[in-house]
Amino acid sequence: MSQDKVKLIRSYYEKDVISDNDCNKAAKVKNISDEMFKTVVEVFSQIDTNKSGSIDVDELEKGLRCVGLNLTRAKYQEKLEKFDIDKNGILDLVEFCQLCQDAMGDGNNTKEALVNALNKFDTKKTGFLTDDQVIKILSEMGNEKISKEEAKEIIIEADENKDGKLSIDEFANFLLKK
Repeated sequence: MSQDKVKLIRSYYEKDVISDNDCNKAAKVKNISDEMFKTVVEVFSQIDTNKSGSIDVDELEKGLRCVGLNLTRAKYQEKLEKFDIDKNGILDLVEFCQLCQDAMGDGNNTKEALVNALNKFDTKKTGFLTDDQVIKILSEMGNEKISKEEAKEIIIEADENKDGKLSIDEFANFLLKK
């Protein structure tokens, strides 16, 4: 599976951004499931808005705020410093994997954390998300802005019980599968 993980990283980053050595190190991070590794790489690539192959404190803050972790600037800096093994002031993919692994513990609270983060977008507290809210969520996650039509397609795809509405739980499941 290690080679599959390297291929996954390569689907987001070229060799001049993340070296083969770093890809191999990230692929060998222990105690992280294949599915969680895929999610971590995708989140890393979304938070890494300048596509440098590393995350600075500004990108870390924006990314963690997006998933509902609202801390002081000093706490974001503290998190970065805790996992910045080489002390260069940024997190590479390996360091970010370790931060995520630490934040998720055994991984059982991943969906719960995502649902909590998505709840902040449900301003009317209906338990459901509109196409405009899906657009906002994906935009805040660092994705390119999508159209209303694309948001409606996502809602149709993620609507597990086919009731025509997208519950927060359904969208969390959809995001965890992607």
